[in-house]
Amino acid sequence: MAGGIGVSFLTSKVSRAMDVVGEIYNVPPDKRWGTSAKIAKLDEFEKESGLTDQDFCYVGDEMIDLGVMRRVGFPVAPANGAVEAKAVAALITKSDGGQGVVRELAEFILKAQDKWETVTTQLSNGGLS
Repeated sequence: MAGGIGVSFLTSKVSRAMDVVGEIYNVPPDKRWGTSAKIAKLDEFEKESGLTDQDFCYVGDEMIDLGVMRRVGFPVAPANGAVEAKAVAALITKSDGGQGVVRELAEFILKAQDKWETVTTQLSNGGLS
């Protein structure tokens, strides 16, 4: 993804909408995971990638997300997420789920990494390389 942020989808609700959003954000099909065994998938991906819990940001909105949210370095919940998800989140977005959370979070991370100006300049000049 733009700015060097790697993105994957881990959802228990596989749908055409996930594929559409994945295409919008250039998330490769092999990084769009549908499973209710979210902790097992996180473990598998960490083993494959060499990343650790602290390397991940995870957006969760429901009870099924709490296990992963408690493990990752930066748990996030959307504004309309379950009370329990918001209680463990390091960031609660202003946006509701499906209403700009990914964009809001990307901006937050890029600004925190001091990459926002570079990315916006590249985008205004015709795109990222």
